[in-house]
Amino acid sequence: SPPAPTPPSPPAPTPTPPTTDPGVGCCTLNYKECHENAFCNENISQCNNECDKEWLADGPQSDCQALWTSCSTDSECCHTGVCLNGQCEKGSAPAPVPTAHPSTTPTTSPVPPTPTFSPSSSPTRPPVDLQMFSTDATISSFEALLKFSELHYVVQEDPPIYSVVAEGGAAGNDVVSEGQGYGLLISGITLASMEANDPNRNSAMNLFYGYFNAWKRMAELSNNEPGHCQDIKFCNGGNTACLPGWKFTKELNVVGTGSAPDGDADAIAGMIFGVKAVANDGALPDWFDEVSQWADASATQFMYHSTVASSSGQNRIVKLGSCWGGWESNGNNPSYHSPGTYRMMRDYQDQFSGRNYGMPNFYDGLTMYQRWDQLISTSYKYLEAAQCSDVGIVPNWLTVAENSADGTLYARGDSFSGSGTPQWEFGSEASRTLWRVAFDAATYPCESSSASDFLEPVHNRLGSNFGTSAGSPWPVETLV
Repeated sequence: SPPAPTPPSPPAPTPTPPTTDPGVGCCTLNYKECHENAFCNENISQCNNECDKEWLADGPQSDCQALWTSCSTDSECCHTGVCLNGQCEKGSAPAPVPTAHPSTTPTTSPVPPTPTFSPSSSPTRPPVDLQMFSTDATISSFEALLKFSELHYVVQEDPPIYSVVAEGGAAGNDVVSEGQGYGLLISGITLASMEANDPNRNSAMNLFYGYFNAWKRMAELSNNEPGHCQDIKFCNGGNTACLPGWKFTKELNVVGTGSAPDGDADAIAGMIFGVKAVANDGALPDWFDEVSQWADASATQFMYHSTVASSSGQNRIVKLGSCWGGWESNGNNPSYHSPGTYRMMRDYQDQFSGRNYGMPNFYDGLTMYQRWDQLISTSYKYLEAAQCSDVGIVPNWLTVAENSADGTLYARGDSFSGSGTPQWEFGSEASRTLWRVAFDAATYPCESSSASDFLEPVHNRLGSNFGTSAGSPWPVETLV
């Protein structure tokens, strides 16, 4: 299911240990043991629908084999498991329990520019079946933007203010910064893809400006609430903290405070795309100077309040929000790491002139350019620590620590999760990681060798399994 935003309030306490009493139902991932997530264990509906897991009516099982362990016959496997090739695999699952609310979160994620792959001289890579990247069901970027615009609510017509309404999950039919950030990113990319004489360009520009105005209002309203965790302000000439709270009503009344860096990074990248798309126009749009300033100031706000240096100073990691997250038990999430947008912010700030606020002191002896490079490097170190090297996927949540001797990172394995998403699965949170890394490869192909290294195992699995399953492009076990 698509991503649900992580509420940037202080991290939830360690989940309640799963029940071990026979006869007490619980949710399971491996068909034998109870899942660690307390939300999933509350009832069968939440287990089957929100968590997409199986319900063990009698609690944890004994005298049987869990999924993905060795077996000789079906009868040895727990629950509905079947023995395939000497290993217990998922069998036919019971029908999910009906629920009155959506079981998935149908927020539309943006599609980044398609990466350009160069031929590799490595003899270990399998040949690529080009059918895997082909389709006859294409639409233009503007048509995609129009489809996305069906999600927005018109707060105001002139000047336009368009809030992007999410649905289900932690969003719950409200506006979340993640969705609003997608609006800015998609409209900014669309503008950048258009020729100056495109007949739809003014319409795309209006949507971009409407999404920006809603983002700006979200930030300004957040400043009136306690708990935004941005003690120094950089937008509007130093009068407004640039990063909005994570949740609002569609009319843009504040619901949840504290920023969420995944949405923030997407929104800032969208602003940069939009500014660069029109920068050479003979007559600049009225919003050009304002959005230019917000993009720069927001990048500074992001670096100052949504990242944190390691104790040794060798690394700098993105947090889970202005109020929480970071190193070790503070918690982290692979899908929040967005090296491509960090490169965009780095280069935009390096070329920016006319800054109308004072730059803060980070007391680390680095230039802002070097600081962005450190954040990019740390993100890839984190992703390397999080990745299952054979398949290439990552979990929804992972805590990490630094080896101060050499600056490497390692997974700690603490119990940590949020947004109702289980920690140790490639789920709605983790799935965003792949497109964020692909975005880096697409926007900075000459710099992003680490993106290729990260994506290669997934790409190999997709290539080797493509077309091997009757009735669908890939068998279900492709990324297992």
